[in-house]
Amino acid sequence: MRRLDSLESKPLPGTEGPLTPFWSPDSRFVGFFSEPHLKKIAVADHSVQIICNAASGRGGTWNKDGIILFCPASGGPLFQVAASGGKARQVTEVDTTAGETAQRFPQFLPDGKTFIYVSLPRTEYLKTKVASLENPEPKTILTASSAAVFADPGYLLFDRDGTLFAQKFNLKKLEVEGDPVSLPDRPGGYREYNGSTELSASKNGRLFFPQNEFKTTQGFWFDRKGTRVGRVPLQQGNHFFPKLSRDGNRLAIERREGRSSAEIWVMDLQREIMTRLTFERGFNQIPVWSPDGSVIIFSSSDDKGNANIYKKNSSGAGTAERLTDFTGLFNDPRDWSPDGEFIVIRRLLKDTGEDIYLVLTKTGEVKPFLNSRFNETGGTVSPDGKWLAYQSDESGSQELYVQSFPEPTAKIRVSTDGAANPFVAVSSPPVWAKNGRELIYLSGDTYTLKSAPIEYAPTLRIGTPKTLFQLPRNHNGFTTLDGEKFLIMVQGEGEITPNLTVVFNWIEELKER
Repeated sequence: MRRLDSLESKPLPGTEGPLTPFWSPDSRFVGFFSEPHLKKIAVADHSVQIICNAASGRGGTWNKDGIILFCPASGGPLFQVAASGGKARQVTEVDTTAGETAQRFPQFLPDGKTFIYVSLPRTEYLKTKVASLENPEPKTILTASSAAVFADPGYLLFDRDGTLFAQKFNLKKLEVEGDPVSLPDRPGGYREYNGSTELSASKNGRLFFPQNEFKTTQGFWFDRKGTRVGRVPLQQGNHFFPKLSRDGNRLAIERREGRSSAEIWVMDLQREIMTRLTFERGFNQIPVWSPDGSVIIFSSSDDKGNANIYKKNSSGAGTAERLTDFTGLFNDPRDWSPDGEFIVIRRLLKDTGEDIYLVLTKTGEVKPFLNSRFNETGGTVSPDGKWLAYQSDESGSQELYVQSFPEPTAKIRVSTDGAANPFVAVSSPPVWAKNGRELIYLSGDTYTLKSAPIEYAPTLRIGTPKTLFQLPRNHNGFTTLDGEKFLIMVQGEGEITPNLTVVFNWIEELKER
């Protein structure tokens, strides 16, 4: 937190690993998500209170009557809860007939009853909709590349194709009026794939946004003690979900050069040469190697906002082949069993949240593996093909478990102090050491690397996890084969700190145009 009349910024204790903070109307509290809860912190004494469960929050808003409207998970509808705490109540319905999967980043309008939010997935653009607590039946008010932000005395601000626009909004008719007007200053960017925008507007005519927000990532090798021992010269871009081939000679990685696209690249680690693998439109992300290294599977989204699993020759030859026929934006691969018979995928479904499914490679059949009312994600198969490591929030917090595979008949909890959600917090699913004797994962703080010893005789036994070392706070994920040498993606190293820009009296400037 920082006052605008000061140059000093101070961290708020107790808010480590937060997502999407938002203010109370009187500015005495800040609401935020810290898996798996919605919390609030008092600005005066820094006391933190859990308000309710929220597996993976995607935005909240707080009205003058003490009601918080929020998105508790990656997909699904909006809920409301008393700011003092209690049980959350569903407010909206997801329109599955129209292909809607998620409603995110709500914002109350001045009456404290009506609100706007963004609908996912996108087609050409994302839809911003308006509804109210009393009448949650929504209507679409505009389309853009990001969620819209309401600004007094009556404007909607939004990003469309990288340009910031303002458009008048009639609060009585709940309709936009006139034509959108571009602003001379633009925000640092938007995240088209999840709907958020990097922008905030106050009641006193100020706009706040980051510049130079997009960073590049470098790859570094670390030993088991956390000492940097080498570097992987990646091309400029932001890199996620690093995955080593089983022989350790190649690296598959998701690379983003901008904010609205992603591609899979493959690096020959011996020659230090990167080659682009995917050329499909949209987001191509989360690469997974076949057991023999000849094929890479990945997730790719189409023009209608549906993500499916594709496979392509790892040499780059030929075209990508689609393996699934899903609707919805969040369907992605996690692992490929050592015998080649099963592809482990993570899906986000309306009724059960995050689930783990299997694709049978011989028949193409898709079947559920874990699809309870809790969120299950991750999904890494052991070297002997008999166990699956994954994360679940069934205990009330995100923890790491091991389940028998390919039939879920026996389960053992691994972590004792939380395990990072590999999709939301960092790009790092749990990793089995190549010999199967160790399970390596990130704890709930998203940067402490843990190791759990494993024995197999007479039955599977998991020892007490121990800390190996702490990853850089600005990491984008890790991978390892043997548990001795770790490849870690480090974001923004050596770069200038991003600028935060405040624009005063932007409405007067708008009138002049």
